[in-house]
Amino acid sequence: MKKLLIALTLISLGAQAEPSRLEELNEQIKNLGFKPEGGLSIVPSSALTQSQSIKNGWIGDDMEQSRKGYYLKADPRANYLMNFTDMVKKNRQLKPVVPSQPISADSDLKENLSEVTMAYQFTSVPNPELVYGYAGAGSYDNGWSSIVEFFKYKNIGNCAFTENNIAFSHSSEKLDEEAVTREINEKATLLDIHGTKAAGYLYSVHWADDNYFRDLECATSNYDNTITQSVIDLAILIDSRL
Repeated sequence: MKKLLIALTLISLGAQAEPSRLEELNEQIKNLGFKPEGGLSIVPSSALTQSQSIKNGWIGDDMEQSRKGYYLKADPRANYLMNFTDMVKKNRQLKPVVPSQPISADSDLKENLSEVTMAYQFTSVPNPELVYGYAGAGSYDNGWSSIVEFFKYKNIGNCAFTENNIAFSHSSEKLDEEAVTREINEKATLLDIHGTKAAGYLYSVHWADDNYFRDLECATSNYDNTITQSVIDLAILIDSRL
């Protein structure tokens, strides 16, 4: 998603560093505008390190999204989500799910949440029409720090919800203050909608605080501004599920 920088690599290095190097790494992370302990930083555009040409592209995308509700950009992620049903069916035919198999530390898609070893207790998306499965993500230390849930939601279509638990991932991110809204329960929010008629449309909502980074992505074959609001409403529901 545009206007989002994540310092996962630096945080991971800091977590594994010798004490003599940790202070130096933390200072480097601070100088880049990230929180060494993990969490959210909201900064002015001038503090982002991208070139001016990239920033100009963001501005153009924002203007187009404000005008039309989306900006033109073909994204394979939209097609991936729209065809997720067929992909899951094909994969499970090739590799049938064995209900009695032990909990796994791999990041393959699992049919049941109980098959994913998590570092924390994850709560699934409320009231989906259909759940395709769950996949561990992020870092692994006696359990995954993040997870992706793939599902179908009524009146929207196929979606993916990703949750990153900062207490376990120690990840940090920067958001552009000029792009941030507070649509999801007053938390820092980015809304990004793009696509083409040929490639489909991807509706993405990212919201964050110092405890979790969360992303909701939904895909459709046609753009519909009512789906935009439905995806925002779903993100609010997900955030309020605990």
